[in-house]
Amino acid sequence: MSEFLYDPESLGAALDRLLAGESVPNADPLLETAARLLALPPLSLPPSSLERIEARVIEHFQKTVPPPPARWWPLLLTALLLIGIAAVALLFSPNQPLSVPPLPRQSATPTPTPTPTATPTPTASSTAVSAGSASSVTIVIEGRVSAIIGSVITIYDWQITFPPADTLPATLNVGDLLRVEGQIAAGGQTNAVNATSASVVRPPVPATAPRDDHDDQSDGDSQSDDH
Repeated sequence: MSEFLYDPESLGAALDRLLAGESVPNADPLLETAARLLALPPLSLPPSSLERIEARVIEHFQKTVPPPPARWWPLLLTALLLIGIAAVALLFSPNQPLSVPPLPRQSATPTPTPTPTATPTPTASSTAVSAGSASSVTIVIEGRVSAIIGSVITIYDWQITFPPADTLPATLNVGDLLRVEGQIAAGGQTNAVNATSASVVRPPVPATAPRDDHDDQSDGDSQSDDH
């Protein structure tokens, strides 16, 4: 077996000369193999085989070729165009104030405030009569006397005070029907009245039927006849 006589660089140069049809003086196994391959008749394939090979090669490269990158610049141009149109429309549009719906006006609503009013509490048959001014209240009490202590009498739990010069309390008795008109005593004392006038109420006397003298005489005659 022949030994390799060429280093890689000189072997490449010798192959180039051999492919070009030149002769190589020194024999080498690789060069001899290349010379035999060149001496073989050219390989010929039928057209159908060539078409199949070509189709397989095209299919292989179509699968391996990466898809083209997405074009982003048309989207960018479209966005810039829309922004420009909006800016121009805002610049050339007339300045119109924004329509703001009117707020409903709030009107003050009067709120009634309760104020305390001094109102006498009527008990039993007592009647309160308002006098001309708010500082004095005239009250009329009519009822039977339940107690007498000096110049103070009691009617329906009302303490009625008479003036010292008035002699009416001395003539009254418990159970008399009295009508008193007076003013409520000052100082916050409840059920206290200063009497200004008073009168004893006399019950009406029932009327009796008149006696007929003719009837009396008839009765006397009848009695004498019986005797």
